[in-house]
Amino acid sequence: NSAFSLFNSSYYARWFYIPVLFMSLMTVQAAERGRSLQMKKAAVLQVFFFLFFVLVYFLPSAGEDGGIVFFNMTGNNSIFLRNVAWTGVLCIFLIATVFLLPKKRHVRDIAVLCFAVISCIITTSVPVVNGSSIISDRGKAKWQEQMLENSVEIDREVFARGEVDSTSTNYDMVWGIPSVHCFLSTVPAQIFDFLKGTGDIERTVETSIPVERAGMRAILSARYYFENADISKNRVYYNDEGTKGYVYSDTVNGFDIFENSNFIPMGFTYEYYITESEWEDLDPKECDYELSRVIVLPDDAEFELPYGTELKELTAEDILDRPLNYLEFTKECRKRAESACSIFKTDTYGFSAVTANNPRDTIVFFSVPNTKGFSCRVDDKDVDIITADYGLMAIPVKRGVHNIRVTYTPEGRKAGLLISAAGLLMFAGFCLMLKKGQ
Repeated sequence: NSAFSLFNSSYYARWFYIPVLFMSLMTVQAAERGRSLQMKKAAVLQVFFFLFFVLVYFLPSAGEDGGIVFFNMTGNNSIFLRNVAWTGVLCIFLIATVFLLPKKRHVRDIAVLCFAVISCIITTSVPVVNGSSIISDRGKAKWQEQMLENSVEIDREVFARGEVDSTSTNYDMVWGIPSVHCFLSTVPAQIFDFLKGTGDIERTVETSIPVERAGMRAILSARYYFENADISKNRVYYNDEGTKGYVYSDTVNGFDIFENSNFIPMGFTYEYYITESEWEDLDPKECDYELSRVIVLPDDAEFELPYGTELKELTAEDILDRPLNYLEFTKECRKRAESACSIFKTDTYGFSAVTANNPRDTIVFFSVPNTKGFSCRVDDKDVDIITADYGLMAIPVKRGVHNIRVTYTPEGRKAGLLISAAGLLMFAGFCLMLKKGQ
């Protein structure tokens, strides 16, 4: 399991399906060799352990009042008994396969195939039914009504990201609203780098930005927070304990909508920058507001600001001597918003943008992971993308208004197409050879 995740030290049980598949393969190989004595012993041992756990269920235990109670060894009797009943069916299949099926190969193979298919259906459906039984009917109805049958309507003319509370994770993505909070394993590594570098936030399988990080939400173009008023028991934003700057806007489909008054549209510019080495001398938790004032840029030997870029450098000492308060933070957000792109549109290949009328040469910041495969053209001229804030994009532009086009081409796509085409040609040639041989 550890080797499959490149010896990552984080425990991640989801990947245990890999050793389970190996165990399945070993079972298949053992079954193909026939009913050996070892297989019969293993089957008997398996049924014995099943009956042992059933017996434990019937043992008496101490109740809350100290008295003896029966049938209280499980937290949920209905789920346990359902598991027992269907595991019993699987044990019957096992006994039939090992001891009772006829020796004729084709008859046994057909029976084993049928047992395997039925077993797969059982082992898939029973956990689903068990999980569904834990959720109340009202909860299931609200889930279907709130997420699948309806959506929260917001202003979609300007690109903006949303966020939902923990009771409704990923609802906004189902509605087609970009999100700063998602439960998803397959995200670019640059998102991890950005969260750790700028905010000292550890991400596992979920992006969850602490509620006090108003600065990070501002530069990520986060505009809306959706709090489930029907289900959520801990309504943080409703109780005025949410992120500073978010104000109540409306209630739609059971969700309280809060709007970020410090929202910055995509593609904005800065007046100041700080190098990564200087930023690392600061405490990101205490300097969250500073993300609206400074862009964090690399300081290695290979990086240089594009010629003519008029950005002033700040050091860690400068920021510590004069940190932003909330009022100054709101002013910086307004400045960034005034410099934001007048047009920003995404598509399946990347995004297009039209910059504001910038008075000087600068770099335009986009909160998009700068993964390999992205290329940029400004006014139909190739331009290199700068990695800013440890993992996001910054694009150098001259003064004035410019058209930006960023296109994503998956790494290895051309090589993959060539290999696939070569494989098809080889397969066609093989088929021709077989035909001629006949």
